[in-house]
Amino acid sequence: MRLIDTNIILRYIAGDVPNQAKAAYTVIQNIARGKEQAIILHNVIHETCYALTSSTPGQGYNLTHRDARDRLLPILTLDGIQIIPDKKLALQALDIFAQGEKIDFTDALLVAYVRNGTADGIYTFDRRYDRIAGAHRIDPGEEAE
Repeated sequence: MRLIDTNIILRYIAGDVPNQAKAAYTVIQNIARGKEQAIILHNVIHETCYALTSSTPGQGYNLTHRDARDRLLPILTLDGIQIIPDKKLALQALDIFAQGEKIDFTDALLVAYVRNGTADGIYTFDRRYDRIAGAHRIDPGEEAE
């Protein structure tokens, strides 16, 4: 089994480098047809979400979070794709990510871990978590008082 890097996913989705897009398409189609299996790490999903939603010229594709999720889901839900460390949590995080433009995938993943019961809160100073149902933000500065 092989790992998939961010650039494979981006070339598959965007098709912006034709020879690489064709090769990436072959990889994903081989997985879809059951000829191969592959691993995608959580940090690769994060990088992909960042690139797809970034508006930085030459570095991003300026998609909304929802559009990024909608383009990633068909790849991530393939039976031949294993997401490490946890596919179910990664897909939940992708849904949380798609609900707002002010949260990145890593933050969404932390919320998914809380909602899943793996943790009972998130130590953070970032008040954006207060707007996310089930995040349970814990400000260590307030707790110390």
